[in-house]
Amino acid sequence: MKISYPSNQKANFEIIYNKLGYGILGVNNLDSAKMYDYMQQVSFLQVAEFLDPVDSIASNADISITVEDVGDKEIALDFFIFENEILGRINNQEWARFDKNTVLSLLHKKEDFELKR
Repeated sequence: MKISYPSNQKANFEIIYNKLGYGILGVNNLDSAKMYDYMQQVSFLQVAEFLDPVDSIASNADISITVEDVGDKEIALDFFIFENEILGRINNQEWARFDKNTVLSLLHKKEDFELKR
């Protein structure tokens, strides 16, 4: 799973799976409970409403999430955050409205997953 912030590349992070299990690149003292909770939040994202194609958004996405499933199929979600709503573009094709609070809860940096002592 790759999470990127086009306007703040330093906040980008990636959740990987290897023979040791899941982890976040660059995070040594991982709060694994927080990471698994985040992964679950992403997996349960739901569209509030599908929309007709939107061609008037000129800005980059505020957050992009790319998930690779077990079959190596990628799903790309680009979120555009506005004052009153959040629009999402699914696989660069379909447009949808998403629950604002749900998407805002996904705005994390990799440092947010470090175990606090």
